[in-house]
Amino acid sequence: MAGVVIELQRKALSTDISVSNLLRTAYVVARKLKIESFEQWIDSELNGYIRKETPEYRNTRPGIVAFNPYRGYMPVHFPEMDYPIRNSVPELESLLENSKKGTVISKLSYEQQRLMMEHTGVEYEFSFEIPMNILKSVLETVRNLILDWSLKLEETGIVGEELSFSLEEVEKAKDESVSNVNNFITIYGNMNNSQIGQGTRSSVQDMR
Repeated sequence: MAGVVIELQRKALSTDISVSNLLRTAYVVARKLKIESFEQWIDSELNGYIRKETPEYRNTRPGIVAFNPYRGYMPVHFPEMDYPIRNSVPELESLLENSKKGTVISKLSYEQQRLMMEHTGVEYEFSFEIPMNILKSVLETVRNLILDWSLKLEETGIVGEELSFSLEEVEKAKDESVSNVNNFITIYGNMNNSQIGQGTRSSVQDMR
């Protein structure tokens, strides 16, 4: 049986393997190699970024819509608002699998609702409209990050034997080039050059 790092690469390359499954295998690798930054990142991807700062690839600026009780959702022209996607990977996968539309809807926060009402002069319910390809992009970025990390582990001489690592491999894993998740996240830059909105409600829900 191939080492777990090679198995991780195989899973990252297979579109038949969900990103959730891939993350769990990556967590085993990070935990056994004592790479805390990757443990924390994987935990956030699996459980969501509630009350946590989101990586830049999860930041976007979607459109805004207002719900007119007679006409349904209508687009609103307004300066772009930052939207950090805090949902867990399993939640994003479920949304993509079950939604029958090309977008998902998420309500604005109370403060943002008030701002939109002042701007438009109407008391409709305002929401972000997020294209599905944005959610897919988050998942693909996570898959690519794990693939890059697993390749770097192999290049450093860390492959494991089945599900175990030698003491030498654990020591090699302390190398900054494989132990700092931010080094890998930086490769992908940010989405739409947006910044994190600290007070933003950002749990995506398909409410249509």
